[in-house]
Amino acid sequence: MKHLDEGTLQAWLDGRRSGLEQAELDAIGRHVDDCDVCTERVAALRASTERAASLLDTGAAVGPPPFAAVQARAASAEGGSEEGGSDARPASARPTAGRPRWRWQSASWAASVAVALGAGWLANDLYRRPGGGGGAMAAADAVVVGESEESVGSRQRAADLDVANDAGAASIEMPPPPSPSAPAEIAEGPVVDAPAPQTAEGPVVVAETEERGDRLETAPDAAVG
Repeated sequence: MKHLDEGTLQAWLDGRRSGLEQAELDAIGRHVDDCDVCTERVAALRASTERAASLLDTGAAVGPPPFAAVQARAASAEGGSEEGGSDARPASARPTAGRPRWRWQSASWAASVAVALGAGWLANDLYRRPGGGGGAMAAADAVVVGESEESVGSRQRAADLDVANDAGAASIEMPPPPSPSAPAEIAEGPVVDAPAPQTAEGPVVVAETEERGDRLETAPDAAVG
C-alpha cells in the first residue's frame, strides 16, 4: 500500500481550512485507519502542531494596562514630586543601576551629530572667505597651473628646436667627395711655357746674319764702282 506524504497528512489534520473536499478528507481518514505507518506520522504531526500552538500562546503580546491603573500611577508620581522627596516615587519610576541609559546615549549621539555638522559648516565658511583657506587653496592651484604651463612651454620649445635643427640639416647640401681624377685635372691646368734655354749656337747665328747684311750693303757699292 502506498503511504501518504506529510503534506497530505498535515492538510488532513487542518481539515477544510486546507482546501480539500470532504470526500478527500474521508478517503485520507480511511487510509490512516488502515495504515500503521501513516498513523504514526499523523501522531507526530499532531504533537508538533500542539507544541507550536503552546509556544505561540506563551509568547502572546501583553495588552495595555487599564486606564485607571495608568491614572493612579500618574497621580502617585505627581504627589511624590510635590513632596520634594525623590524616594516618594514608585519603585518602577526610580532609575536602577542595571537599567540601560538609552536616553543619555541618544542625547550624546545627537550632540555628536550636532558637533560634526557645526564643524563642517565652519570649515566650509572658512574655505569660502577671501582671506581664509579658500585663498590658500586658490594660490596653490595657481602655482600648480603655472608650473604645468611652464613645463608645457618648455617641451614645446624643445620640440620646435628639434624641428628647426632637422630642417637646417636637410637644407644644407654637403659638397660631393673629390673624385680620384681630381689631382690629375688640377695637374693638367694651364701650362706656362718655360723659356727655351740659350745654347752656344745662338750668338753665332746672329753674328752670321749681321755679317751677311753687311755684305749685302757693300755689294751694290762695289758694283757701282
